[in-house]
Amino acid sequence: MEVSLQLQQVEKELLAMKVLYPHCGHTAAGIKAIARIYWQDCTNEGMGAKDFLDACSLARRDNKMFPSVGDVVRAHRALMAGVRPTQSLIPLPPVMTDEKRDLDLGKCREILAMLKNYQPKRVPLNRGERTR
Repeated sequence: MEVSLQLQQVEKELLAMKVLYPHCGHTAAGIKAIARIYWQDCTNEGMGAKDFLDACSLARRDNKMFPSVGDVVRAHRALMAGVRPTQSLIPLPPVMTDEKRDLDLGKCREILAMLKNYQPKRVPLNRGERTR
């Protein structure tokens, strides 16, 4: 039988996260205030005590900032679905073959050679001005 999630447990976990995210802006009194919201939303989602701790753990790993209750709920849903969400902001580049690398390197060398020989034209701004 699963242990139900208690408000005190939520407060304790959020206070621990406050230590991990010192610039989150939450005070201890603020944590106690938002703990009730986390507790209500997480119990409405059907989270037990272990589910909550697991979801918080996943949310901490996947967020650079203090996890919102939505982050915790999404992490819980991902855990229940057996899928770990990815938060890659930048997609991985495609694998580059040796032929593609050599072709691109040749293009870079051509551009570099053109730039070494480039002499910009000096155009006077007005008719009466001289070029430098």
